[in-house]
Amino acid sequence: MSFIGVIALRKCKIDVEKILYDNLKDTKHTIIMINRENVDNIKNVKFETVLLIGEITKGVDKYKRIIANAKYLIINLDIEENLSLLEDLDLSVITYGFNLKSTITASSTEDTIISLQRSIKDVNSIVFDPQEIKVDINKMTKETYTIMGIVGVLLIYVGNKISINL
Repeated sequence: MSFIGVIALRKCKIDVEKILYDNLKDTKHTIIMINRENVDNIKNVKFETVLLIGEITKGVDKYKRIIANAKYLIINLDIEENLSLLEDLDLSVITYGFNLKSTITASSTEDTIISLQRSIKDVNSIVFDPQEIKVDINKMTKETYTIMGIVGVLLIYVGNKISINL
């Protein structure tokens, strides 16, 4: 069994844990939600993957300790303040955002198409080449960033067999 940590530093309008659980329920992964209130209690958990939603403004060392032992980090490239977390880390980083350098971005705001712009390797060493993934949501919102991050996690564990219906 492996652990997937979701550091959610802002209130999400969508249920990130449920979307991940629905897609990963047939696998042996446990999802642990991490926030400002419980970060101090996360001490001896080694996460395989960490998804960062939001901006770390306080307690950077606490979050960096959690991220340091992970195999994958999925991080919003549009939040420059979080990029300091990447210093001195040896892990696979998958970036998301509207930045042209992001691994995962939204390529269509009308149909909500999430675009994988660079190849990534999943937990089974299968390589996923650049492609587009349709996500059924009504319109682009602040949660589009969250959706891009979720897609990053799911690509690592279930490939392009992603189901996100909001």
